[in-house]
Amino acid sequence: MVVPTSTPGPTATPIPQFAIPDLNNITQPTGQVNILILGSDYRSGGGFRTDVIMLLSLNPGKGTATLTSFPRDLYVSIPGIGMERINTAQEYGGFYLTTATFENNFGVTPNYYMMTNFNGFKGIVDTLGGIDVYAASTLKIPVA
Repeated sequence: MVVPTSTPGPTATPIPQFAIPDLNNITQPTGQVNILILGSDYRSGGGFRTDVIMLLSLNPGKGTATLTSFPRDLYVSIPGIGMERINTAQEYGGFYLTTATFENNFGVTPNYYMMTNFNGFKGIVDTLGGIDVYAASTLKIPVA
């Protein structure tokens, strides 16, 4: 004779607790300059998002530069908007809102910013002497 046994009921899985950083205690070195570098997908007749978001931090006292890249689909708290992808902050409120987003989420204040699109980036590369690309096949550039 088989005796039925009871199946144990579900048990709650504890939710891990994460420390919330105190962004008010983050100090930047004296003289540090933070420059936000933004690459826009702007097209005439439509909106835009910043597909490239990098923070360049220059520390003249130490002679150092640090470049940090932020994924465009990183969800952050955008002041007045809520949880949204970081690449929408510029579209919602320009550099002012992008700056507030960085201060709110990372404790860093961008002092300056530069924004370019793909054509502007090509111009920057060309101004710096260009890049030679050696390809195994012939490349054809469409004429606009």
